[in-house]
Amino acid sequence: MRNSSPLLLLLVPLWIQIASQLVGAYTTYIVGGDTGWTIPTASNTIVNYTAWASSLTASLGDSLVFRYDPSHTVVQTNNLTTYQSCDATADDETLKIWSSSGSSTVMLTTTGTTYFFCSADDGSHCRDSGMRFAIQVSFGQGLPATPKAAPSPQDGSDDGDDLNFPNFDKFAPPPPPPSPPADSSATAPASLRGFQLAWVLAAALVLGRLA
Repeated sequence: MRNSSPLLLLLVPLWIQIASQLVGAYTTYIVGGDTGWTIPTASNTIVNYTAWASSLTASLGDSLVFRYDPSHTVVQTNNLTTYQSCDATADDETLKIWSSSGSSTVMLTTTGTTYFFCSADDGSHCRDSGMRFAIQVSFGQGLPATPKAAPSPQDGSDDGDDLNFPNFDKFAPPPPPPSPPADSSATAPASLRGFQLAWVLAAALVLGRLA
């Protein structure tokens, strides 16, 4: 057992790197699994959307994929009253009706309880057939970062390409000389420096045991 310690010490940084790569991955859930988003029947009575949703550990940034035929809808709300009434026409500012194209992917963007239901047949699919569920959403790692869009020109702006202004660029002073390259150790990502330090510490421990 003593001889395996150096190998374990060398593997620890690798495990740390693998774990750090796993952090940041978001989860996609298929609602109803292979059965999809539909009315439970004699052939698919195992679909219990309430039980299915209660087993999830969902966080911000995770997604739900609804697969269904055009006879169903996907309605999302944060309002318990709207959910209980199965009413997609309610005065509810949080209500969203997703496309009835047969496949809808919904990203979870708010923490707390989010409700989903089918509003087809005046809500009977929701009230009488069990096509509804509530899901608890935790903060987790937060929402994924979105790149900033490039600013668009204002309406009516003119870039001046069609005007005969003199070219003042040739009278501009020369640009300053480039700055010397920065120390690469200062610009290396913190995760990379931490990983390198872990290897150094592991090697030092191995050498100490061999001494």
